[in-house]
Amino acid sequence: MIPSWFQARIILLVCLSKVPLSHQTYQDTYTKILYKWKTVEFNYPTSKAREDAIQRGEFNPNNVLIMDSDVHVQGCIERHFVTTPPIRTGTPATLSQVLRRRGENVLEPFPSWPNRTNLCRGPVTVFRIFIDKCGLMWVIDTGSSNIEDQRLSCPPKLLVYDLNDEDREVVRYEFPQSVVSVVYDRRRLLNIITESYKRDCSDSVAYIADARGPALIVFDYASRTSWRIENRLFYPYPQHSTLTSNGVTVQFTDGLLGLALGPLCQRDRKLYFHSLVSVRESWAPVHVLKNRKLSQDPAVQRTAFVESSGERTNQSTVEVMTKDAIMLYPLLSTNELVCWNSNEPFVNAAQHVLKRDDENFQFISGMKLMQNDTLIITSNRFPNFVAGRTDPMEYNYRMIVIED
Repeated sequence: MIPSWFQARIILLVCLSKVPLSHQTYQDTYTKILYKWKTVEFNYPTSKAREDAIQRGEFNPNNVLIMDSDVHVQGCIERHFVTTPPIRTGTPATLSQVLRRRGENVLEPFPSWPNRTNLCRGPVTVFRIFIDKCGLMWVIDTGSSNIEDQRLSCPPKLLVYDLNDEDREVVRYEFPQSVVSVVYDRRRLLNIITESYKRDCSDSVAYIADARGPALIVFDYASRTSWRIENRLFYPYPQHSTLTSNGVTVQFTDGLLGLALGPLCQRDRKLYFHSLVSVRESWAPVHVLKNRKLSQDPAVQRTAFVESSGERTNQSTVEVMTKDAIMLYPLLSTNELVCWNSNEPFVNAAQHVLKRDDENFQFISGMKLMQNDTLIITSNRFPNFVAGRTDPMEYNYRMIVIED
């Protein structure tokens, strides 16, 4: 079993502290690597099948980027999943389960190897996934078979698999053009989280970040409907478009990316969010977001959508929130994991560094908080990948847990 991390009460004490974290706090936590890769290999049935795929241009180990991960636990069995969006040619599958084979960690495409004669049937381009409390894996599929040349080959869609029921597909939903643009360079579905209150998750609502829209897409599981919400807070902040990480400088233009749900309070909760190209945090009540008419009303938006007065010290990607309203998020330029008590103002004094790790935290691109408060982190040195400076002799991709 995955060992547990900080209990929420310990995080709460740290984040309530008014004093900067000490060096001892850094030493009290350590990073446990579940998996690490220099380059990524897939579970081809034979070495000849692998070589044939390379010759056809379907597989190039140096061009595969791991973006996100999640864990499903059923009884005593754990399954670990990762996403590999086809940012460059040579990525044979976009969603896989991690297997151990002859001493190395290889990827087995999920739910099966892509059918090249019907590519749109399975996941095509997946950046992030979300596995909920019911064992449903929510897969948001941008739909382009090759991001590198921005060709649109499949419609954007949402797929949901029941991992507790032999991976049965329970939702296949193609987004209408009114919700997601069919023009590829005007959309990029980068993140998804869900909430539900019923034991069987039949009341689930998914929140999806369209970073290029930029927009928030809401999907209602019960009615199988979706709608698009636009707001100025979803846009990138151009003054923060330059990111330097470990000596590599890249330019980003992505808007809405980070999503986290606050705890239930007075029968409502907040959705916290931020753009990748930003240093602010924002939030809105979910009762507004779940109401199609209210969520698109400019007058309602002016009061319901709130932007923080304070800032982070640099850009961040994903974020999660504990049951005690403690948000965890990375700082990309400084390779730090930070916490913030959302009952406090979002100002620098209320943001505390939990850990800095210049080797393992180079560009944290995925984070999941498990039911037992275990934190799962995915890091991938993405700026190096974008700049063509990935070193195949170094470990570039990691799936991590943090322990006390």
